[in-house]
Amino acid sequence: MSLDIEKLYQQVSHFASTLKGEAQDYQQKLSQALKLYNQANWPALRHKIENAKTSWLIARPVEDGIFTLPPAPKDYTVLATDGSHIETDRHQSISLALINIGRVLISYGQKPGATLESVPELFKKDQLIIHGEGQEQIIEGTLLGIKRTIAECSHLADMAQNAPDDRPILALLDGSLILWGLVSMGYPDFVIREMLDNGFLRQLDSLEEISRAKRLALASYISMPGSTEVTNILRVALCPYDIPDCDQHCSRIPSGQKPCDEVNGLLDRQLFLGLLAPGQRSPVFQSNSSIVKKYYGHHRVNFFYLRLEDEIGRVEMPEWTAVNSNLLELTSSALYDQCLRGMGYPVALSEAHEKAVLGAEERREFESVLEYALEEEGIPILISAKKKSKIRRWI
Repeated sequence: MSLDIEKLYQQVSHFASTLKGEAQDYQQKLSQALKLYNQANWPALRHKIENAKTSWLIARPVEDGIFTLPPAPKDYTVLATDGSHIETDRHQSISLALINIGRVLISYGQKPGATLESVPELFKKDQLIIHGEGQEQIIEGTLLGIKRTIAECSHLADMAQNAPDDRPILALLDGSLILWGLVSMGYPDFVIREMLDNGFLRQLDSLEEISRAKRLALASYISMPGSTEVTNILRVALCPYDIPDCDQHCSRIPSGQKPCDEVNGLLDRQLFLGLLAPGQRSPVFQSNSSIVKKYYGHHRVNFFYLRLEDEIGRVEMPEWTAVNSNLLELTSSALYDQCLRGMGYPVALSEAHEKAVLGAEERREFESVLEYALEEEGIPILISAKKKSKIRRWI
């Protein structure tokens, strides 16, 4: 065994002992956050948020209050896609990438039915290059994951176009609608334009167009979210200045001693676990992330938090879903129904994941099929010495 359990146990025991002190600090922050949220002057706070200059992301409140969900429609269709991929292998002479999309359509009510399938697609190395501004960008790592997200959205639009239009339709994606990786990795503008304008946002355009002919709502679901955009609103509320400006007023104050540190580090889901009862949702908030404000236009991402029995989920929607009261109601009620059917997680997304996932066995099958097909054509596959050493252990 490569893991030294005795050494690990000593570290885990020390870690566990530190949690006692952290738990007390957490309860104090949570109590303060709940008090601030319940007593907030939201009109004044909105104005303060609009003018704030902070180094952290703040959501923009769109609604006020706590909302009890209406019953889900008796007849509705849910669509879901999820994906998995295999990167090109630089240790092989033949480089192919694989994206596998799980597609699920489930209809409830008088005409129940279900379709579950997976759709694999291969990409050669020369298909994984973005050209622009005299440069080339290879689609790998984060970008290949984004390409997979675009494919998930494309398949969702295809299913929505062909779905029955005699009942409301909820179209679901897993994870965030905000392509954070495009900003965090510092890609040049021509890459962002290709992946967003010509990719993800174009698929959102297709889904929005379909929603004009059918009662279609689009949403993504994030289980156990780690966001702090709403608790950061409370940090603004705690700021003693009329116009919060972190650099100007607090840059020289040590961490832990700033006025807003009373709730710093608290997650949105922890806050709403104390505010919502099962079957309720938070108000809708609008994302103020730079990539959304700069590129998304009328697809600007809105979100709310949904209380399940033991968990808070984050639900993201393009603005055209969020501002339509009928679509917003469909999203919240049908998604909650999906979570109840899926023991806390949307059952359609769970099934889409099962159809998409590529485990160790599927990856071995992919390599075997590739090797067999190439051998049939008389094309040898050369493997690096490093990969051979991993396949054959010598000691």
